[in-house]
Amino acid sequence: MSHDKFGLWQLGVTHVLNASHGKLCCKGTDDFYGTTVKYYGVPANDLPTFDLTPFFYPAAEFIHQALATEGKLLVHCAVGVSRSAALVLAYLMIHHQMSLLSAIQHVQKKRWIFPNRGFLRQLISLDQTLQKGKLSISNQANQCILTLDNHTSTKPTENTRGLYLDPGTCSCLSLSSPTQVWQKGAEQTQAGRESQQTHIMSSHKQSQELGRIKQLETILDSCTLELTAVDEVWPGLYIGNVAVAQNKNALCKLGITHVLNAAHSKQGSIGDQRFYGDTCVYFGIPAEDSENFDLSQYFKPAAEFIHAALKAKDGKVLVHCIMGMSRSASLVVAYLMLHQQLRPGAGAQLTQTIRLPTESHGPVVHSEHRPHGHKHTCPEGQADQLYKSGIMTCVNKSRYRNPYAAVRVDPNSDYITPGTLDLEQLFWSGSAPDYTHVDEVWPNIYIGDEKTALEVEALREMGITHVLNAAEGKFNNVLTGASYYSDSDIQYLGVEADDKPTFNMSQYFCSSTLFIHEALRSPHHKVLVHCVMGRSRSATLVLAYLMSKHNLTVVDAIEHVRQRRCILPNHGFLKQLRALDITLQEERLQLNSCKVNEDQQT
Repeated sequence: MSHDKFGLWQLGVTHVLNASHGKLCCKGTDDFYGTTVKYYGVPANDLPTFDLTPFFYPAAEFIHQALATEGKLLVHCAVGVSRSAALVLAYLMIHHQMSLLSAIQHVQKKRWIFPNRGFLRQLISLDQTLQKGKLSISNQANQCILTLDNHTSTKPTENTRGLYLDPGTCSCLSLSSPTQVWQKGAEQTQAGRESQQTHIMSSHKQSQELGRIKQLETILDSCTLELTAVDEVWPGLYIGNVAVAQNKNALCKLGITHVLNAAHSKQGSIGDQRFYGDTCVYFGIPAEDSENFDLSQYFKPAAEFIHAALKAKDGKVLVHCIMGMSRSASLVVAYLMLHQQLRPGAGAQLTQTIRLPTESHGPVVHSEHRPHGHKHTCPEGQADQLYKSGIMTCVNKSRYRNPYAAVRVDPNSDYITPGTLDLEQLFWSGSAPDYTHVDEVWPNIYIGDEKTALEVEALREMGITHVLNAAEGKFNNVLTGASYYSDSDIQYLGVEADDKPTFNMSQYFCSSTLFIHEALRSPHHKVLVHCVMGRSRSATLVLAYLMSKHNLTVVDAIEHVRQRRCILPNHGFLKQLRALDITLQEERLQLNSCKVNEDQQT
């Protein structure tokens, strides 16, 4: 949701608080949202050991200021269950004087949440600090009232309105800004943490705290709201994310009897047999969501667990990881191959029609089904032979379909087309120029924004002869058209594209590339390619042109343009550019092969 700027616009969201800033699957920054949305990032890990308390007051202040402007705020993390929920609870406690229990009950009416135990412990500490502060303030307020009663001639002044009473003293501080509140609260929180670090809690106090955490978890688990991030991909076999796996009420309604956690003991995953008790049979696999991780060692035990579960009376299995897209999907495909005699492509196709796996787990050589599930590996040094013999064809096709996999098209080349997430990382690494209205990114090719496109006289002064509008249309687009430039000699091409990851921009790669290429046949011609901000749609079309007509790889094209302009194509456009990169390499490889054959014949 946080990556869907169109969806945010429809909701009227004006502020975004990202509780997983800089983490995997998270792309939010000020640059990503532009000027339409105010952004604040909290680089939190969803680990019980992570200290979220330094962010309680700044995040609460950001939320408070956003709502004070009658704005709408989205607070999110990867799943929207733990980190983001903890920050919202802290805000309700700090700015709405709710107890932790009241805050949880309030949020539960709208959404199922489940902060990890570490965050619950920190929220309990915040709750205790705030409650002590209220009692102290109440006592001091009574003293102030008595003082005023004893001095009836004293009139209220500005310094006695909106007081912040320091619980540790009898002094009164004027509340000149909300910043003083969170600074004071942050000092109290820091002091509380230092005190906890220097005094070891007694076993009795630890037992009390653990008891309260368990009570809160019981309350959290009693929420009747359900998450929909789960799909039945085979009779009785479900793939879901960690939020569903931790919602025991939802699992009960689905009739889940067995849980296979493909992210056992990993960041963001709290499941084990103790968590599920007698309600579900649990099996954990400590898999990393990394291309370098060998998941094949778990294919057979995972498949056996699923097979035995589905043979049991009324057996239903949930296979999950963090996002329910990669590790879990891979294990389900392996089960379908081993126990349902589905071919690799058929198994993947079945799950993809219902739920799309994402991350790659490194090169896997798909073999024919073996009843005993033997592991087949590619001997080192034989990769070239496999490519030449065509054995890798099915592997390549499978990996090309996976937009997150790195792919080497030419076995004799060092170049590897990165996965989409790796492409995104290019925009976060190194320095980039500041945002401007227009920049020349290639000789006689300019990328600009709406303001640039609307100023016809300025375009004449720049020598622009051709305009490619990548945002033609009525919504979130630039309303120009060929008639807008009719009084000038500017030639125009309009592309009706939405800046959404789901939009198929690749359908315009050919026409826009030809338009730019034909325009630049004359050395005196200059082309402006623009959209609303000049960062996503227009940049994507220019990148496609450089790749198609100047033989740049997608990596080289991105690096070249981003050194000259602040660009950021959306996630979906990067997927399409990656696919174009692979297609162009295949065409060049085939062309070179034909040339070699011709040379040999002559």
